Amino acid sequence: GRMRHSDFFVYSYLSYGCDQVRLRLWDALAAGASGPTVDNPCSFVGHASPHAGATLVGTGRADDCVAALRALLWPDVEHRRTVRRSGHGRRVRSVGGIVHPQPIRRGCGFYAMSLYFFALDCLREVGGDAVLAAGWPRPTLNELHDALAGFCARTWAGDLEDMAKTAHQYSNLSTLPHRCLEAVYIVTLLR
Repeated sequence: GRMRHSDFFVYSYLSYGCDQVRLRLWDALAAGASGPTVDNPCSFVGHASPHAGATLVGTGRADDCVAALRALLWPDVEHRRTVRRSGHGRRVRSVGGIVHPQPIRRGCGFYAMSLYFFALDCLREVGGDAVLAAGWPRPTLNELHDALAGFCARTWAGDLEDMAKTAHQYSNLSTLPHRCLEAVYIVTLLR
């Protein structure tokens, strides 16, 4: 049928943009460092980023990255899922205390722009996951999630760093190092 104003949910989340979340995650990782280097599950294997007196070294462990982001975004929620139930048994979704509406009804599309497109398109092109590529441009959340492990496990030195200028048309040497975190963050938010 015809779309109504109430069919849309739009909200701007200060401090929940990917760059701000990355800095908050890096702060948390650096604060927990027991030495000069600390593992960063949200970065490609071997990629090193100096931050707050520590060097964050990528491990490319997407599942650990999901867990770290969930703990950062929803510190008071048990993370079998990124939702909790209200007293009435309904799922309640929130980010930064803002409760989200129920999922989109069947037959309606979800449209995202900017980083959602750039990061997920990089996941598709650079990650090389055949199932995700077959489902493109309308992948399921499961297809996106399942592609994260192989994508984030890519090695930085001798692999992605060498092809940073040509790996993906919307990524370059300054943005490609963050595509693992960005893709995991987007999928984590959507799930």
